[in-house]
Amino acid sequence: MSGSGSVVESSSYYPSGMRFGESAAKLNNSVQPYRHTGLEMQEMHGLNWYDNLARFRTVSDGGGFTGVDPHAEKYYSVSPYVYCKGNPVNAIDPDGRLVIFINGNHYGDGGKSKYWNGFDTKVMNRVSDHNSIYKDGSLGGWAPINMPSEGKRESSGYEEGKIDASSIISNITNDKGEITQTIKVISHSMGGAYAKGYVKAILEYAHSIGITIPIIAFEADFAPFEATKQKAVIDPLMGPTYQFNNKNDKIANNENLGSPSGTEQGAKPTTDNDPNKGHSISDFQNQIQNLPAGRYRVENGQIVPLN
Repeated sequence: MSGSGSVVESSSYYPSGMRFGESAAKLNNSVQPYRHTGLEMQEMHGLNWYDNLARFRTVSDGGGFTGVDPHAEKYYSVSPYVYCKGNPVNAIDPDGRLVIFINGNHYGDGGKSKYWNGFDTKVMNRVSDHNSIYKDGSLGGWAPINMPSEGKRESSGYEEGKIDASSIISNITNDKGEITQTIKVISHSMGGAYAKGYVKAILEYAHSIGITIPIIAFEADFAPFEATKQKAVIDPLMGPTYQFNNKNDKIANNENLGSPSGTEQGAKPTTDNDPNKGHSISDFQNQIQNLPAGRYRVENGQIVPLN
């Protein structure tokens, strides 16, 4: 829109990203380079390619990529050039990165997206990563008598991490064995302790095979239960740990990791003082905006946001 509030350009799109029905702008004379799904259109020399960061994508032939998917060996049944598995109406294009969700206590939906009730989708939208796995950080759910201790949850996370480490590292490497992606870890409540063990196992394996650059962009713990018994994992291959509390949380008690300040062990705590917010993961919806936004790449041995 212009300063007077009049519309200067509007567009509609086919699923491939090709425009139709422009109201005021011609296809090759646009005032807005950021178009379909917010990507920049490269029109120089008549290319009409979208800049998808890792690869360019065309619009004239159904929206295929111009280069081979670096993770093509993991999807033999799909063309390495296809966009959204050829179904852009109902699918998104996974970028090979990974978000690991580790739930807290539950009543049967542990290790599933259902536990998060849409919170996971909003997190993945925030970090622009939609490749996810789910872990049950409470070791089976509600157990009022034999609830697993913080130490038991951490050690169980560590054992599970040892099992998963190889496949997780494979998921973020190309066919040359080079790290090309990063991992994000999201935990809630009892899942916080499990996450610490899980992360330690992943990093231990990474060190053992000679990885020297960061692979975990960050860990974010929402209302970690028994927080004072835990410490953020500090490792050269890992980014920061973020902690999100609600002041009126009667279960996690607004405690910070490791110490009253939570900073001595590397955690970065944020507390919402809204008296109506408690311990449920749904009470942290407004704190998703405090997560680092965008995707990440590894550059010169450091984790760098792409956007």
